[in-house]
Amino acid sequence: MAILIINRRNHTITPYESWLNSTKQKLVMLSSSEYQSSYNHVVNHYEHMEWFDQFSVNGNVEKRAIALHKTYQFTAIIAISESDLIRAAELRDYLGIPGQTMESALAFRNKVMMKDKLKHTDIKLSPYCKVTSSLDLLKFVESHSYPIVVKKIDGTGSKEVAIIHSESELEQRLEEGFKGEWIAEEFVSGRIYHIDGLAKKGELLFCWPSVYINSCLAYMDAKPSGSYILEADNPLVTRLNEMVNQILSHLPCPEVMAFHAEIFHTEEDELILCEIASRVGGSKIGITLKTAFNIDLMKTWVQMQCGIPISWESIEREPRTISGNVLVHPGKGTFLGPPETEYPDEIIDFELLASADQHFNYGRNCNDCLASFVLMASSEQDIEERLLAAVDWFQTSMKWDNGEVIQHGEVIQHG
Repeated sequence: MAILIINRRNHTITPYESWLNSTKQKLVMLSSSEYQSSYNHVVNHYEHMEWFDQFSVNGNVEKRAIALHKTYQFTAIIAISESDLIRAAELRDYLGIPGQTMESALAFRNKVMMKDKLKHTDIKLSPYCKVTSSLDLLKFVESHSYPIVVKKIDGTGSKEVAIIHSESELEQRLEEGFKGEWIAEEFVSGRIYHIDGLAKKGELLFCWPSVYINSCLAYMDAKPSGSYILEADNPLVTRLNEMVNQILSHLPCPEVMAFHAEIFHTEEDELILCEIASRVGGSKIGITLKTAFNIDLMKTWVQMQCGIPISWESIEREPRTISGNVLVHPGKGTFLGPPETEYPDEIIDFELLASADQHFNYGRNCNDCLASFVLMASSEQDIEERLLAAVDWFQTSMKWDNGEVIQHGEVIQHG
């Protein structure tokens, strides 16, 4: 008996052998070759490991999983990356292994299927339609007002998202054509919140909302993005948590699941679903929640899938501090080096992601950034001010040449 791990993460992020050290089952990993070196020091903790180039499209991952199942009789398949949820679900269905099914995975990965399942419920949605051709989009624009949002139905990282404000922008988007399946939606004006948590057999075991700084599309203009958790007495906490609970009740959820929902709060005080995923939130959301609640969502989710008991008593039910994170996105130019001054004391986690002499032409997705920060504060107002101050410190102190950085909408030059 063994556990199959389908992996595309660095060991520093996913030390599976540490998380699963209490299980008596063997660990088998099929992973992207990009991260092989990071696991070299722990190979003795795994019964079997294989590495694959072109991991996202390499069908030999599935071929080897099927062959290895005959030897090890997998009891669980762990896949934490959004891009692998469908792959893992297909294998579970084919091999008869418990866990998230294909029906469930598609309901959370395919934005059209997700909203089709919710459109006859009390969950508020923005008008939408499936787009597979230019005519589909033209018909939708005829009956809906600009702005219109167009994105892949299974997109990740806010990539390939277009916000169409006018006829000329529509014509520009039509020039690109439509390969694959897309979704068009009416743009929703309002603040965006994300709600992250864990559930088992339909019961919310942990759930807490955070509010985004700017939006997930801020990288397009080199503006900072990030989020911070809400204070316990914020009235939106209960409303957002209850809405997520209601959303999950209408979708085919696996017995054990993590979730990351995004919900708009409009000026009219309406809550409108953007989307929900059956995974842990990305970027620095995990460490932000761990700072506030003493919960490692990724670790706990993996352990729950493998039947390892969780000590819920050690997890805070309300935040012990207000934590937040922010990403500094690149503009156009060359990054020469980080600030030489000491970073502010309130920063509890700082990660430099750009290399010296690395050239940028703005970000390619919402995770493409120069650096990231995690901070703590005593209130929502204080944390937002501190996060933006950390961005200002980094942008004004870093070494940058032959380009521009947009700081809160203002172009500043570095040379």
